[in-house]
Amino acid sequence: VVNAYLDFILADAMDTDEQNISVKFGALGYGAMSFFVSLLGAVCFVPKYGRKTLLIASLLLVAVFMVLLGLSFEIPSTQTWLPIIAVVGYVSAVSIGVGPLAWAYATEVSPERIRGIVSGVAVSVFWLFNFLWTLFFTDLEDIFT
Repeated sequence: VVNAYLDFILADAMDTDEQNISVKFGALGYGAMSFFVSLLGAVCFVPKYGRKTLLIASLLLVAVFMVLLGLSFEIPSTQTWLPIIAVVGYVSAVSIGVGPLAWAYATEVSPERIRGIVSGVAVSVFWLFNFLWTLFFTDLEDIFT
């Protein structure tokens, strides 16, 4: 959801609309940072700390930054730095661990003869739920608020 609604999160943090150029550059920076942090994790951190440690640490950090992002919408708008810190922390945590490493684990835990099928099903299910979550997020938000 952070990826799909990043423009709205940044616009809310900057107290502007989604078409503002600062919001667009923020989204561009988000993508670039995601790429470079993933690369850094793969090259530097996986060999040093191992996949399991990075995956667990990444999931814990994702939870912390999601709580911060949620709280940032409840705190008065003078704290505009909090959602930005939460998004930066979130993208770093996802990119360094759970984002790339979950795909490796999906294939490693399955028997070799069906790894291709398991990998294909995992990717399909991931994108199906990603699509559904993004499609119905605003409806769910209206229901719960």
